[in-house]
Amino acid sequence: MQIKFIRTIILLIISIFPGSVVFSQTLNVSDNDYSAGYATLNWSSATGNMFELEENSEDGWVVIYKGQDRATSLSGLPDGTYSYRLISDGIQVGETINFTVQHYSLKNAWAFFSMGAFMLAVLILVLIRGNLKINEQNTSI
Repeated sequence: MQIKFIRTIILLIISIFPGSVVFSQTLNVSDNDYSAGYATLNWSSATGNMFELEENSEDGWVVIYKGQDRATSLSGLPDGTYSYRLISDGIQVGETINFTVQHYSLKNAWAFFSMGAFMLAVLILVLIRGNLKINEQNTSI
């Protein structure tokens, strides 16, 4: 009797506020830095013994991982949109995951490099100047 009541309350909440309850997907992206070209895909909540991770390419769905692990890391991804799906014991589980990799522009990379080089030069000048002042004080004593 109590279980039916609780189930009714949950269904009522879900129907009134459909966005208030989030069910996790089976395939998740974690530790991602799409601007650097890497992502970690995990499927810790999936059930099964053998998993295949497939990537959608021009040739269709291609297996990029097959085994019992529950995560894999992808790196060196060039700019573009990627789609992945998980197969557990021969059956697709969860939804297909999509994400877009967009690396930093070369202009931004040079700007960050230039700022770093400038800061390094200022630091070196401050250290040299401070060392010269210490040497002057030691020789005058």
